[in-house]
Amino acid sequence: MSDGTRNGIRSEPLPAFLTKEVAEMLGISEGYLRKWCLELEKHEYIFIKVRDPKSNREYRTFTSKDIKALKQFQTLMKDAGYNKADAAKTVAMTINDENWNADGTSHDPMDSQAWLITRDKEVLEREKNANLLRELLREEREETAKELQSMREELRRTQEEFQMLKEGIQTYQKHHERLLQERDEQLLHSIRAIQETKQLAAPTMENKRHWWQFWK
Repeated sequence: MSDGTRNGIRSEPLPAFLTKEVAEMLGISEGYLRKWCLELEKHEYIFIKVRDPKSNREYRTFTSKDIKALKQFQTLMKDAGYNKADAAKTVAMTINDENWNADGTSHDPMDSQAWLITRDKEVLEREKNANLLRELLREEREETAKELQSMREELRRTQEEFQMLKEGIQTYQKHHERLLQERDEQLLHSIRAIQETKQLAAPTMENKRHWWQFWK
């Protein structure tokens, strides 16, 4: 038994449980329990803390209401698919509501069955949004894949056209070089023929005498 205050108001002595005991009740490690408590405290849930006079350190003690809150936190994450932040926010709002009494039970007209229906609707809405997002992403991936395939085909055609153009240029260069070579050979042949003709004609010109030279 320990005395405690919650929200600055002195309460009657409540049954208190230690971290180890609560962890065993929930079937989790003490480390996980501390993380859950920190997450709940981020959303203004208040645990009773006791200071150890020897070590001067504070540690949490848990009432039945705290255990109720932790069990709801665990159910939201395990069965409803909540993340830690959303589960902690939901628990803090529910437990701290004025309709919850000291022993952790609720007199709210929305009973547990109605709460489960609401929770299931939220889960279904989450799943619907997730499925819609997955479908949009799938369509976007398919469209991107089609565009990439079209770009690859266009690139392949461009490469083929470039290769054909390159081969055409190479063929033209070879043909042009062959024509130049044939022209040079013909020109050289003509020059040699002219030179040979001149060489043959030279002795004839030297031996040729004018008509008046025969009377000498």
